[in-house]
Amino acid sequence: MYKLILTVILCALFILSAASARAEERLPIAATFSGSFVSTQFDTNGDGLPANLSLVNAKSNLGQLSLQGLIENAISGPATCANGNNGSETRLINGNIVGRFHSTEDLFFIQLSAQSTCFDPSANVFFINATGNVTGGTGRFIQATGFVETKATAKNLMADPTSHFFGAQSGTLRGTITLP
Repeated sequence: MYKLILTVILCALFILSAASARAEERLPIAATFSGSFVSTQFDTNGDGLPANLSLVNAKSNLGQLSLQGLIENAISGPATCANGNNGSETRLINGNIVGRFHSTEDLFFIQLSAQSTCFDPSANVFFINATGNVTGGTGRFIQATGFVETKATAKNLMADPTSHFFGAQSGTLRGTITLP
């Protein structure tokens, strides 16, 4: 009887140690995306300027996906944009992105950690660089971690006097999603 109990305990410990020793899976992701952005009623810091909603579709090495991001920035001052023209720069206040893979409908979440946007009014173009941390998701991404960076350009297509915008954007996303 004691041998049976000892055998069961040893088997259970072996199974648990094998499961916990499983290596993390690192998924490099490289994507190109395009879509639109529009101002919203969200104002996460109460400064009167709206957050923007980005809606893009992407082709990646992991399959097709869509990305939706709610991002708020504040004007930080004059800057020289990537095209060499004078513009104004904004800094990140708050930003979150949800990615959804079309084939599995699994979601992954990104919390932006930094974003630099330079707007060139003479060309009516935004130059965007952002970084973020993967903070989980659904399905296979439930406890995912990782890091991503994006580079994009956006063109303002419509604006109103109260700082609401609508426009088009395209760019790249690169990084690594780590699965436990």
